[in-house]
Amino acid sequence: MTTLLAFAAASIALIVIPGPNGIYIMTRSAAQGYRAGLVSALGVETGTLVHIVFAVLGVSALIAASPVAFSVLKFAGVGYLLYLAARTVLRTSGPDLGAGVKPVPLRRTATATPSAAST
Repeated sequence: MTTLLAFAAASIALIVIPGPNGIYIMTRSAAQGYRAGLVSALGVETGTLVHIVFAVLGVSALIAASPVAFSVLKFAGVGYLLYLAARTVLRTSGPDLGAGVKPVPLRRTATATPSAAST
């Protein structure tokens, strides 16, 4: 019985606490609106669907059984991350803050009270 209660408590904690996908979707929604959040959610779930399809087709078992295939996949992932890093560093324009949005100094946001934030 104690094992079942421990399992239930751990399950509830894992369900309640948002993971990286949930945090990503919430951040995009809060910063860029409903449509950006919806697109992010669709992208995350499309990635999950691709993973499920590959697992059903046996690709996951093949990669797990073959050290060479696993190494190739790891190096492809490293290459993709390096490509994303280079693209981010070499980007000439700054981030798109949206129309009419002005950056707020960290000093002001760290010391703002709810009444000061509304003025």
